Amino acid sequence: MLWEMSTNEWLMSFAFFSSITYLCGYFIDNILSSAGFGTFGNWLLTLGGVYSGILALNMYGYEMHWYPLITLSAIVGAAAGTLIIMCGLKRVLSF
Repeated sequence: MLWEMSTNEWLMSFAFFSSITYLCGYFIDNILSSAGFGTFGNWLLTLGGVYSGILALNMYGYEMHWYPLITLSAIVGAAAGTLIIMCGLKRVLSF
């Protein structure tokens, strides 16, 4: 499970997810321009979405290495969902 990871596994997962989501944040910032939160903000939102997706997947009892396609789908879906919802809220609340 997610909370049974060693310190080395946590650091490796954070480094991998952090670098991938930073690249995604950069590309999303270029696509969304004024609707996004900037490169750093998009990175934080997608990184939060990735870890919330992993946590939700682990709460349902799935191991990350048993079902790689389900894990990847949950991670991408949670990250994209978090970013889309926050961009929508920003657009609605900014009038």
